[in-house]
Amino acid sequence: MLDVVVEPSMDRLTNPDEFEGACYAEPPFTESFQLEQYDCGIICEDAPSVILLLTVPEVTKIALRGSVDSEGEVPVKRVLLPDALVQQSCNVLALSVSEANQCPILTQNTMICTAPHQNNGQSEEIPSWVWGVIGIGALLMLLLLAVSVYYIRKSVRSSLQLRRMNYELLCKAIPEPIAVRLQRGEVVRESIQSVVPVFGDIEGYTAWSQDRSSEEVIGVLDDIFRRFDAVCDECGLLKVKTVGDCYMCVAGCLEYEKPHMNLLRATIFSWKCIEALGEYRAEKKGVFDLHMRFGLCEGPVSAGVIGSNRLQYDLWSDTVNTAARMESSSVRDHLRMTDKDARVLIRAFPGSFVFSKPERISVKGKGKVSSCLLLDMRVPVERQGQLLRP
Repeated sequence: MLDVVVEPSMDRLTNPDEFEGACYAEPPFTESFQLEQYDCGIICEDAPSVILLLTVPEVTKIALRGSVDSEGEVPVKRVLLPDALVQQSCNVLALSVSEANQCPILTQNTMICTAPHQNNGQSEEIPSWVWGVIGIGALLMLLLLAVSVYYIRKSVRSSLQLRRMNYELLCKAIPEPIAVRLQRGEVVRESIQSVVPVFGDIEGYTAWSQDRSSEEVIGVLDDIFRRFDAVCDECGLLKVKTVGDCYMCVAGCLEYEKPHMNLLRATIFSWKCIEALGEYRAEKKGVFDLHMRFGLCEGPVSAGVIGSNRLQYDLWSDTVNTAARMESSSVRDHLRMTDKDARVLIRAFPGSFVFSKPERISVKGKGKVSSCLLLDMRVPVERQGQLLRP
């Protein structure tokens, strides 16, 4: 704020040294005036007051000159004017501050000037309560920042955890490499030249479940298939799906291996599942008499994910149909495969497998197909681990 005073002309000042360095109030206004050091008579707080003071002679005379003292001098009357109001008022009158000093409506004994700031070398101190308010405000800002950071980190952590759970759930429904491709927006449709689809069915399960409760039926099926899942992972096969009491998996679908290695993994898996169900049957001590039968076939397939809801990785081809027919024509606790696949295993792993004599069975859409049953597997457990190692 510019403190503007209205004073008698310089030649009438009783103490000119008091306003040494005074100047006409023309912009830019840079000086300030301490009200308490002077005997102020009028304080103008708005532009209309300044305009009135400059335009009404009688008001000016009454306000500024007052009465004459005993020595015939005009008493010093000062008016405190904010710099913005002075400039605004002069703009309204189309005058500069210096021109306002020469305005004929003012008395000849008055002029508008600025006084230099006098602080006697003393600096103004900021009140202690101001520092208190600043400190409290700073603490509140820090608290708000800390709370914001906490909730942002919590939100990010929850989002990452939810994404991880969704990804793990997706990988349980779909093989992880396929899930990654789906997340990238890829269309999963591929042709694989050599895989071994495996079908397994629980013989006697439908008849056994007729007079059982839902909890018992589903509980037993869950126990059996969980054991099969563990064997599937151990042998390096990919679980495709379960339909009722039928279990389907495939060897060689995600990583390329030679046909005889895919056959080996699928055969060991089937044999181990037959043994696993036998152990579970012994644990239940005659509660049920359930047995497994398996069928497989090696050959090319088309694989992929179709549809938009309840996504599932599946296989289609004549090889899949033949493997399903091998399972349906198999017998309890045995694995059936085509004679061609059995000969591949015998040549690749001599003395490790014992098969029945080939027999021709009817296969829908293919007529008679030569096949045989696996009677025994003579691969030691240590050797199985070596053969199944990636």
